[in-house]
Amino acid sequence: DFVKQCREWREIIENLMEQHLWTGRYYMQQNDLKTGVKEDVLMGYVLDGEFMAWHDGTSEGVLPKDRVAVMLDTLKKAGIGDWGPRVWSDPNGGPVKGIDVGYWTTDGVHAPSALMLAATYMYQDNKEFGIEHLSNTFL
Repeated sequence: DFVKQCREWREIIENLMEQHLWTGRYYMQQNDLKTGVKEDVLMGYVLDGEFMAWHDGTSEGVLPKDRVAVMLDTLKKAGIGDWGPRVWSDPNGGPVKGIDVGYWTTDGVHAPSALMLAATYMYQDNKEFGIEHLSNTFL
């Protein structure tokens, strides 16, 4: 019964993400329907769960495969700065503006997630970019 309930919750969450967060190129950071607060920014590490699922042997991942491919392309074009993949970016490229990024600064990079993002590119058959991304971030 609990497994059935979890599957139902997952389906509800997936539908809500598609309806209210998917932009066609990425999932927004936030879209609160009650308060109207919307943070239309690109989160550099939104795919950490994909890496964890594949690494743990759940080859179907967490998000729809077509969405993952589009997100990786969007991140490659708009979410990677001089120091690596930014925690948050403007979806059209460059550092984010208009939200409080706090500790991370507008070009902040989270090293463990940068490694997971590189591995995600590799799991998605883009080994060359994953290796290039690692070289640019850590060398």
